[in-house]
Amino acid sequence: MEYRGRPREYFIGRYIYLTGRLAGIPTAYFTRRKDKTEVTYYYVDKTTGEKKRRRISANNPQWDKWCQIANEHKTLRQQLKYLLMDWQSEQSGDLKEISSHYKIVKQETRGLDTNLWNSFKDNQCTKEIKHPYIYKGIKMRSQFETVIASILDDMHLEFKYDVRLDLIKGTVFPDFAINMPEYDRCSFMEYLGALSDYSYVGDNAEKFEKYIGSGLYINRDILFLPGDKYYRPDYQTIREWITNMLSEISRKCVIRKGPTDP
Repeated sequence: MEYRGRPREYFIGRYIYLTGRLAGIPTAYFTRRKDKTEVTYYYVDKTTGEKKRRRISANNPQWDKWCQIANEHKTLRQQLKYLLMDWQSEQSGDLKEISSHYKIVKQETRGLDTNLWNSFKDNQCTKEIKHPYIYKGIKMRSQFETVIASILDDMHLEFKYDVRLDLIKGTVFPDFAINMPEYDRCSFMEYLGALSDYSYVGDNAEKFEKYIGSGLYINRDILFLPGDKYYRPDYQTIREWITNMLSEISRKCVIRKGPTDP
């Protein structure tokens, strides 16, 4: 399957979010001086209105505050860098200029939002992982799940593994939760790796009922990746399925501005 790339709306939504977040926090970054780490940040002098620069070290009482801001600034800049690189490889035109004609309209998430994402921790499933595969320090149940994790990383999507999700119909532990802060929402992925095994399908029937009975939309809120001992989707196919999920969300949330929009 040829990978067609993510839709323009995906890049536009991410660009609007990242540049908006960067504009909303002070500029701060880590520097080294005399073998010590410092934080350099810019602020506006309330008396003169001038923009000034200041360096602080670890013994400053505001060190923790500015470290947090510097880390956030670094992460956002890195994400923006990756986004622009991906845009150049998959799309064309000036992303900044194109994005100026669009806005984000957030949709109802029914609780699948940023607050829920922030509550997640990795590896919350109570079932023991007897023979774990390690991906960036995270214990995973199968080698193929490490492949899925690497694809999510390649697409620069933030994820958490094996989280606890309490739904109306009961508790489930999706393999992956994916964060989309630009739309204040998160989605989920499950790898079903033994669909040729009748007992495995039966064991997972209750899980399907919990997802669908709780109102989650397949291929938007929850993405199921099929497989068995004879078949596993290849790299490009998985990227295509993830892209389809991103497309479903971004095309609903990223719309052109009207004549009265700023």
